[in-house]
Amino acid sequence: MGEFCAGLLARPMVISQAGSDAILPADVKPLLKVLAQVGLATLMFVIGYEIDGSLLRGRDRATLGLTAGPVFIPLASGIALTVPLAGR
Repeated sequence: MGEFCAGLLARPMVISQAGSDAILPADVKPLLKVLAQVGLATLMFVIGYEIDGSLLRGRDRATLGLTAGPVFIPLASGIALTVPLAGR
């Protein structure tokens, strides 16, 4: 948990670019980004592996809403923004 919090605090939104460059040299950042992506993929795999399928059975509507909502809400928002901006 401490590593996760430290990663969030090392973001350019929290500290300045000069502070970020002092903590992480420029030649390390691309390698760290790849390592972070591998770690994220591993985390998602472990979460999916640990889900108990019996908890989801019988809750089809709730499961569908929880999985489809994060996809369709941003999609609908993007379409709604595109229509007024298409003429510009």
